[in-house]
Amino acid sequence: MNTHTRWRLEIAKILTKKLALYPEVRAIVVGGSAARNYADGYSDLELFLYWDKEPSNIIKQDISTLLKAEHRYPKTHFAYHNALIINGFQVDMWHKTASVEEANIAIVVDEGSTDLDASNIVDTMRFCVPMHGREFIKSWKDRVEKYPPGLTERFFKEYLPHFHLRHILLESKRENPTVFYNMLSNIQCSLFIILLALNKSYFPTYKWIYKRLNELSLRPEKIEIRLQNMYKETPEIAVEQLRDLLAETLTLIEAHYPDYDTTSARQELIQPMPKLYEPVLSSKTENPRKSQRGNCS
Repeated sequence: MNTHTRWRLEIAKILTKKLALYPEVRAIVVGGSAARNYADGYSDLELFLYWDKEPSNIIKQDISTLLKAEHRYPKTHFAYHNALIINGFQVDMWHKTASVEEANIAIVVDEGSTDLDASNIVDTMRFCVPMHGREFIKSWKDRVEKYPPGLTERFFKEYLPHFHLRHILLESKRENPTVFYNMLSNIQCSLFIILLALNKSYFPTYKWIYKRLNELSLRPEKIEIRLQNMYKETPEIAVEQLRDLLAETLTLIEAHYPDYDTTSARQELIQPMPKLYEPVLSSKTENPRKSQRGNCS
């Protein structure tokens, strides 16, 4: 556990002693970067409170008063009661009902959904640190620990078509870095989703892409630095480096899921570099329509 994570968890313990006084609170957990041991010097603290029923704004304001918290946003903002400053430190406090969280977990665990928002909720539950109501949280943790059967293949089906290089190859030849690097980022993010699925890992959000990739056992060698270096290269070089990473990922899929057909994805990777076309009509070429009119006169 790194130092940034450690002292954030200590703050969570102090806050939990006060928050646990509310009898309607079934459980309190730490989520976010502190739960995953990803915290750095800029990280806030995310606390999730699970209630029997949705607390009123009056109760939420009472909590803010109890914790001597300041609000980061005006009352008209949707996150007014969630985004707090306590002793100069940013704390995000999320209020959820147990029934809603149960439904969110079921979307992934029981229904096998590829919805990334739902997957992030399950990832948070897998890594969260219980502060209060440990037995209550344990039942959810046990449910999300086993990756749903067939979910990996569903992610393959949805995201492997994004391994499509024709358009980014074209943009690598044009002076439009905004479009090129947007395409590059999108394909890298889809690659991340594929590798998560291959490793039976849920979605932690894209902001932790490099930290999570570093934890995966099945991944192309040195993938984090290779992804980052693409933004330092010329577009032509970057797209070839991307092609190599995608091909290596397909090789991993073929090794661990030999029955999954990657033929189409492979085909997308062998797209040639764009051809520079020369004019196909010269000024001396006779206009066929004009010629026909002349023949009829």
